[in-house]
Amino acid sequence: EDVPVDVPEVPEEAPPEVDAEGNVINPKDSINSIVLREAGCAQIIANIKQYQHNSSVTRAGLDALANIMLPLTAVHGLAPDQARARAEELLERLHLNGHGQKRPAELSGGQRQRVAIARAVAIRPKLLLFDEPTSALDPEMTAEVLEVIADLKSEGRTFILVTHAMNFARTVADQVAFLANGQILEQAPAKEFFSAPTTETAQRFLAKVLKY
Repeated sequence: EDVPVDVPEVPEEAPPEVDAEGNVINPKDSINSIVLREAGCAQIIANIKQYQHNSSVTRAGLDALANIMLPLTAVHGLAPDQARARAEELLERLHLNGHGQKRPAELSGGQRQRVAIARAVAIRPKLLLFDEPTSALDPEMTAEVLEVIADLKSEGRTFILVTHAMNFARTVADQVAFLANGQILEQAPAKEFFSAPTTETAQRFLAKVLKY
């Protein structure tokens, strides 16, 4: 004889908290995310994340357009049509026409990074933070991303760029802080640093990386 069993209802998982750029916040990192958001900063990460705010998205991931729209609607209170208009404008500006409906796995590394930049720029931050934005990209994709960053500089955007690409840094930087072994060894205007570094460590480093 079948005995009825009460099966408790499983509550729907609450949407996770997202930061200013729409990244899902790890509770351990929430303080840093809040500080960045309140300071008007946006950080460019290496890859588009698959925002896990419901089961269908968890499986497939958000497309490029939705990735850019999410922080605008979820955090900054824009209406969906306003967020879509801003996202589509940025996709066009960053030469991503026709890629808005593609998931991360369908984009090249350079395209994913340009979408990440578009998502960060979309919130109109006071300061952009780039942490090795071309790491793990091939030369062609690296050139794509560096061109976008150079364009942002020409628009008057303010950003901090962590990079080993010294030729590019020499082209776009106004000020340089040279770090080695976890310490800032030199800080100077870019032209001054690249033409006449004062520390032996910086002199050796530039002599090697700028030789060819």
